[in-house]
Amino acid sequence: MGLTWSSGRPEQSPPDHEPDLEQPPNAEQPKGLPWPGDVVPSVCSPRCEDYYHDLYQEMYFVLHENQECIVAFQVCYKDNPRVDPEEWFAIADWVPRVYECLAQSTNEPDAHMDQTIDVHPRIVKYLGRLQVGYLLEKLEPGPLARTALPPLASFPSSRPQGERDPIILLYYRWALQSLSILVFLHEESVYLMDFSYATIWIRDDLSIALSGLLGATIPTNEWPYSPTSTRYENEYYCVTNPAGFPELGPKIDLSDWATFMWRCMTGDFTLEASLCSEPTDPLPADADPGAYHKDQRMEGKFQLLEEGRLGPILLKAWKGEYESAREILQDMRSYLEKIEVRMEGEDEVLPDQGSWQDIFTVVKTEDTRWYREIRYQ
Repeated sequence: MGLTWSSGRPEQSPPDHEPDLEQPPNAEQPKGLPWPGDVVPSVCSPRCEDYYHDLYQEMYFVLHENQECIVAFQVCYKDNPRVDPEEWFAIADWVPRVYECLAQSTNEPDAHMDQTIDVHPRIVKYLGRLQVGYLLEKLEPGPLARTALPPLASFPSSRPQGERDPIILLYYRWALQSLSILVFLHEESVYLMDFSYATIWIRDDLSIALSGLLGATIPTNEWPYSPTSTRYENEYYCVTNPAGFPELGPKIDLSDWATFMWRCMTGDFTLEASLCSEPTDPLPADADPGAYHKDQRMEGKFQLLEEGRLGPILLKAWKGEYESAREILQDMRSYLEKIEVRMEGEDEVLPDQGSWQDIFTVVKTEDTRWYREIRYQ
């Protein structure tokens, strides 16, 4: 039985043509669209159920009215006195520049942000710029932040004896694939500076792709490195350069990668997951949560998971003991080879039996937090 996506909509065959990238959006909020802000591209779907994702309520991702791709736009309120007009679309203008830079520095020296840019199989494909946003390929099931997964050790007893829990193998797969992304970006001197599960989308084969480049840098030595220097996720590797600015290099991303994997390995994406958890030492009963976790971060005190959940590797990444994503990737692959996990290429992990499509299915849920759930067949 193959992997299925139950969306409640009639099945549609894949489009046999490129989405219409030339349709000009209105400069003002089109009447009747339910999306936030004063300026929304008119090509956005008018249906509330076509909300796809948002990043920290700064960037919204909505299905295109043709249902074939994703419209990304920055939430802008023109009467907000704290926001300079030059900043209204700063992030939405920046992300296409990052794609353009990556394409020009790799295999497309003449690439420009008005065209389709496909720089890496683990990065969401960019489909072109709009007047107040840009277009991305549509992935299903889509954003990890809206997807629940089975808890570890919930593997059905009906599966073949001796077969390992596929969910941890899936997390090993995501570990390699996310490291593959970081290796590629860092070798082009591009740093995400705020990598997290919120920036991950899932393809129909349950591989992952990066969508969030909001704070990504392009080669530079000047602060601010990008239009937004805001950290939306907790930072566990906190090192500044002599000028007092965040260190520009791989280690912040590597620490963020460790936090992403810790969330996978501790059940942060299950239906029963708490809304707030941190990889620092467990909170004492009489401690103030904010102050305690801050002190733990500053002192480098983190939960050490067992080796099977990558604990030693994550700890080294949080503490800045890895110099590159490739170094972690090599350690990951060495560990997986030791425990005889099947791999293909640099970043593909295979289940012990069959294919990922044989093991999991994806269904829509009525849960207010999770829009969809990955379940065992």
